[in-house]
Amino acid sequence: MPRRAARLGALAAAAVLSLSACGWSSPIRTQEMYAPSDGIRLDLAEDVRVENLIVLTGGNFADGWVLGSVANDRNTEVTVTVEVAGASEDVTVAPGTAEEVAFEVASLDEPAGAMTPATLVFEGTATRDVPVLDAELSPYDVAEPPR
Repeated sequence: MPRRAARLGALAAAAVLSLSACGWSSPIRTQEMYAPSDGIRLDLAEDVRVENLIVLTGGNFADGWVLGSVANDRNTEVTVTVEVAGASEDVTVAPGTAEEVAFEVASLDEPAGAMTPATLVFEGTATRDVPVLDAELSPYDVAEPPR
């Protein structure tokens, strides 16, 4: 009987070790950065990023409005240029803060539901597709263009 108990104990220990190894070898998904919104998130540098970048069209937004924010975790001021459909804005961000991106696009070719390229300039150039969203649908139907 003691021999059988020892085998069962060894088998139980092996099962516990093999099952706990799943957590040891897998990345923790909740610690990964992602965009929990309709817009895109893009790291421009280790400590400078664009968050929730979208284009709204229709409704009160005429042809289109580029909206989002630039976050700066550096100890120095940074300037990021955001360009969409020929329109652009320079966003200057103080150390440890974030600033809104908000500017009008006069000649947007893509309809709501499509993607449009955005060019971001900071220590280099990056181009990403940004969603074009319908400003007449909730939750954007209450939004007013920035003044």
